[in-house]
Amino acid sequence: MSKKTSSLSVIGRELKRSRQLFGLIRNTVPFHTASFVADVLLDDDGGTISHRCAQLYGRAELDYVGMNVTVRGAENLEGLDRYCVVSNHASYLDFAMALGHFPTSFRFIAKRELIYMPFIGRWLRHHGVLIDRKRGDGAKEAIRRAVESDSRVPILIFAEGTRTPDGILQPFKRGGLTVLAEGGLDMLPVAMLGTYEAFSRHDRTIVEGSNLELVIGEPVRASDFGPHARITEVERRVKLIVADYYGPERANLDPADYERARREPTPAQRQRRPAARATQRA
Repeated sequence: MSKKTSSLSVIGRELKRSRQLFGLIRNTVPFHTASFVADVLLDDDGGTISHRCAQLYGRAELDYVGMNVTVRGAENLEGLDRYCVVSNHASYLDFAMALGHFPTSFRFIAKRELIYMPFIGRWLRHHGVLIDRKRGDGAKEAIRRAVESDSRVPILIFAEGTRTPDGILQPFKRGGLTVLAEGGLDMLPVAMLGTYEAFSRHDRTIVEGSNLELVIGEPVRASDFGPHARITEVERRVKLIVADYYGPERANLDPADYERARREPTPAQRQRRPAARATQRA
């Protein structure tokens, strides 16, 4: 490739990046204004209007870059009351996908620096569980206060702690998860899929028109697992969702372990078996 061609390619990428940034930031203005009005003047205690603003904002951002989003497993939310959402984290696009397409409102566990981002920063000030990573134990205390509050709005935690550097699911960090589990919360496994390929931490531009999936697994109930076993099980279920999409290597799973896990009945299948036997006896 000649120097001229290479220079034109760099210029093209930077122009595309500038266009994307301008469009994404421009989208924040009406939603930032609507969220301010909702928070100050109109909203109810549950933040219904603010949640709707956040949902529309997340969808608008993804629509602007032509993303095709599929949500699977929404039925697994039925019957849940006090629970947290445990997700992988592959890209900044995960925020927009969660805001725009997760079926219910939620509270983010997020680093405090994000409050300076357009729109989402204001939303996090009011609806986030903010962590100052310079304070160690302060993070656990913030999560503990959120768990012990009267709110029934679920808490979402990116369990790897940060975006994956290489697309491979990283081991879950247990500090915050332990506080959530010891607080008696059910744990809902969720995987954000396709976002790493669309906009990894190393990319400067978004791959427009990408196919993304938000997959909601079967919940890990506090009534079925103790705190530490619940964490292990929710990590296993997130790994299986990721492995089903990408293959076991991307989920940090041994292929033989993955095949063995795939042959095991799901929790829902195990529950249906006694009911089916009872029906047959009747």
